[in-house]
Amino acid sequence: MEKVRELDAGLLSEAILVWEGDPDRPLSGHDPGKLVERFGARIAMDLLPKIRELEEDFESTDAHLRISDWEEMVEVAASEFRSRHPEISDGAIRAFAREYGRSWL
Repeated sequence: MEKVRELDAGLLSEAILVWEGDPDRPLSGHDPGKLVERFGARIAMDLLPKIRELEEDFESTDAHLRISDWEEMVEVAASEFRSRHPEISDGAIRAFAREYGRSWL
């Protein structure tokens, strides 16, 4: 996967946080309407495929097969993603990690 251009990384990281939703409300994410509300329809349409591509990349880890401790599994998945996409903010990576971790509870 091609890395996100540095210029776009801040905007994309912010969009990932919007996409993943409120960490205290597990079902609050993955709403394209929130992206449109925040960034406008045209920008949201450009961001959404990139977000989904990055999310798929995060979830492609096999950490769940290699590590039995849940917290360590989530941290390893985040670390692997961070090494591939250092331009994405720590907050956005934590948001992806939170959702990845929930899928293995």
